[in-house]
Amino acid sequence: MKFSKLSFSVMFAVTLAAKGYSNNIAYQATLDQDQISDSTPPPVTQRLLLSGQNNNESWDNLQAMLGDGQTPDGGSIYYQSRPNKPCETSGDLLSSAKENFSFLVNKANQSEKDIYIQLAISVKDNPPNSTRCPNGAKQGECTTLEASVAAVHDIADGKSDKLYANLIKYINNNPKPVYLLRLDYEVSSNFFCDPNTDPKVGCEVYKRMFKHLRNLINNGTRNSGARIHYVYHPVRGEYQALYPGNDVVDWIGLSVFEHDLCLPHFNGANYSYNGFPANNYVPNSTCNIGDQRLTVDGNILGAVAFADAMGKPVILSESAITNYVDRSANHPNDGSDFVWQNAYKQASTNWVNRLFGLISYNGVVPINCNPANPNRSPACKSDKDNPTIDLSSTIKAVVYINSDFRYGFDGAQSSSPNCKLSTQTGNSIPGCVPFNTGWFNDARLYNDSNAYEAGSFVSLNGPAKDAFCAGLDSANFTVNCGSICNS
Repeated sequence: MKFSKLSFSVMFAVTLAAKGYSNNIAYQATLDQDQISDSTPPPVTQRLLLSGQNNNESWDNLQAMLGDGQTPDGGSIYYQSRPNKPCETSGDLLSSAKENFSFLVNKANQSEKDIYIQLAISVKDNPPNSTRCPNGAKQGECTTLEASVAAVHDIADGKSDKLYANLIKYINNNPKPVYLLRLDYEVSSNFFCDPNTDPKVGCEVYKRMFKHLRNLINNGTRNSGARIHYVYHPVRGEYQALYPGNDVVDWIGLSVFEHDLCLPHFNGANYSYNGFPANNYVPNSTCNIGDQRLTVDGNILGAVAFADAMGKPVILSESAITNYVDRSANHPNDGSDFVWQNAYKQASTNWVNRLFGLISYNGVVPINCNPANPNRSPACKSDKDNPTIDLSSTIKAVVYINSDFRYGFDGAQSSSPNCKLSTQTGNSIPGCVPFNTGWFNDARLYNDSNAYEAGSFVSLNGPAKDAFCAGLDSANFTVNCGSICNS
């Protein structure tokens, strides 16, 4: 095909479409049909609110926040691409997720509305054994990064299909929920692109893995009647480079914590923004356009704009308030008075308002639209940088991690009762997240008397809780808080 008479913008669009990046019918006549087949996103008329993650308590606490008779739209769980025991050949749900999966399936079977299960298939966090790394990540043999890349190769080549036998069985036996399968999460070039090859070739490995897993799962569940949709969940800065293509992606997922909303994070010792000390953050931040300060990281806005251009709905697959404020200086170890500190009350309210500001965003998107830019976004409608784009209808679902991470990343008090000691004594207990560490989080929305420390950062902060309820109403979610926020 000759391109000599095509403008650069048309040629660029054709190039994108050939890689599965375009929905634009105007260019379809120039492409073969098998190059442009799209995976149709599921229709979602109102925004969905799912509870996270891996525990029943999160659902119960969120449901208590909602108006009478309402339930969350689903939950979020994790499947490990590695056998739980040496004698097994298939990966499996994480132990805490098994109970939560049964719980969510039961809710789906009883509900008149669709219940969604966001199910993450994990490779990078605990890589399975592979041809290049026969013992997975093992000191002296393969780092976690090397083992992850090696595992991605084997999965893409069909050498690891047996790892997903249990997953296929779970879906076949429980077809009622709507499944949103994340084919790994927070995908980055570090863990999914092969550094031993040309980067353009190496990043094809993840795309092949995504397509192979989709085909494997679809074929294995073909007769179940289950509704399965596939989620591409990149890190915020690499959403375009690893995109598997419109023909296989149904949703695009993103994580939204404090950095993503241009807010600081306390790592247990210092405040930082994206790893930069607070006083060094302003000059080159992706939260700035010149002198203009954004309330959402530019890479997040770019990713949502990319999804919008692809015609794909966005799910905020992981979102929660985590550690904003140093709580150790003037408060006892158990932090009993901390929730009333003005600093945190202001910070948590600010985070909630920015979250819903992102959900309804219509404004400047900091993307480079220069035609010479090899990574030019398909969201560019002209050659003008930083265009104004209405993204207020693109984010269709939010997974709110309505958990207490002092009980570990699953946040389940029933399964991790000893974590209370980690907070009260300051001692480190495996699997627990002490209150003044970087990933500490307690974002429960409802003042749950079952918690060892009644209330949470949000549930005891009236303005933050009210802001969340108002956001559900203004952004047209399927659920609302009823009158609870005004009581």
